[in-house]
Amino acid sequence: MFRYIMTLFLLTSSAAILCAQDHSKETSHKWKEMKQVNPNLKETNTIRIFDDQKNVYQLELRGGRPFNGYEISDEQLLGELNYVNYYQNGLLVAKYAIDYLNMDTQTAPVNYTLKTTYHNGKALDGPVYHELPHGVVRIDQYQNGQRIGFMIDLFAMHYFNRLDFQLKDNKVMIHDMQSNNELHIYKKEGFLQADFYKGKKRVATSQKSVQQIDQIAPHATTAYYLDEDGIVREFHFIKTTFPDMDDLENDFLSPLFSQFSFEFDGDLNLFFDQLHNKLGDLGNMDKRNFATIFHSYSFPYDEKNYLGAVSYNAKSKPDYGITIQRLDSGTYQVQRYVDGKVTSTKTTDDLHPWKEED
Repeated sequence: MFRYIMTLFLLTSSAAILCAQDHSKETSHKWKEMKQVNPNLKETNTIRIFDDQKNVYQLELRGGRPFNGYEISDEQLLGELNYVNYYQNGLLVAKYAIDYLNMDTQTAPVNYTLKTTYHNGKALDGPVYHELPHGVVRIDQYQNGQRIGFMIDLFAMHYFNRLDFQLKDNKVMIHDMQSNNELHIYKKEGFLQADFYKGKKRVATSQKSVQQIDQIAPHATTAYYLDEDGIVREFHFIKTTFPDMDDLENDFLSPLFSQFSFEFDGDLNLFFDQLHNKLGDLGNMDKRNFATIFHSYSFPYDEKNYLGAVSYNAKSKPDYGITIQRLDSGTYQVQRYVDGKVTSTKTTDDLHPWKEED
């Protein structure tokens, strides 16, 4: 993972980091260690704490455990960058981290410029890092014990991006670092809407993307899904004309923007918390997953109970996809349509294991 950080610094033209890659393993190893002065005291001169600068940092031990002072922790960020814990009377009161986006070197003394304060084991102020699968780091930002924002750092070979999520001024704002594009999400007349910004310029406002209808209509779509009792249900809808997305191309913001607008009963605080949880539940933060993250707000099904769908032509006839019909025998007839013609017919008595074929 640390190699990915080095790649990031290459992209940002950090000459100092290029030099840092050439430091020996011995130098890299030494700054992580603390010298045992006596059984009750450790010290180090390999770190520099931004708000308490001194030549030597000490850690007093009681019963072999940290009691007062600074400890270079075994816990690491990205498998390489050790945290520094600060204790008072045996309690963790602060944790310091290295800002890997602005890190100038990995040789001692290493600068610690990010601070998180704690009370009774809970974060009060500052960033808290969570390493997720597939090269993703989520950074929750706390103020007075409350989460006020979070960031998603995306690492891959020759690629880095940061998505910044903030709730302020009655808006949820999502900023894409690579493109400098933003989404501004707000509530209006019971709907959550989104504005797409390129730099400081608003270039598009979302429209209601899905309109539910009671019956089949020209150019509509019917989706089939299983309810909680295993009964096949139908959801008829029409996709609303949407702004031209060619000018809004963005790997992450465009898939999010395309899902607005939709009805939402709660306030923006609730939506912000749900967004945070939804992102944490994603198995992989790719465009496909981002394109369905708000799916449940507009549709009564998800990928777990979704069976398939069919689109209709101007004459309200099946055009492309599959239809599911329950027969008098209790079985189901599944027909596939391509260009308005039936290309296959199947009969099954159990739809639970059945899914629409690609």
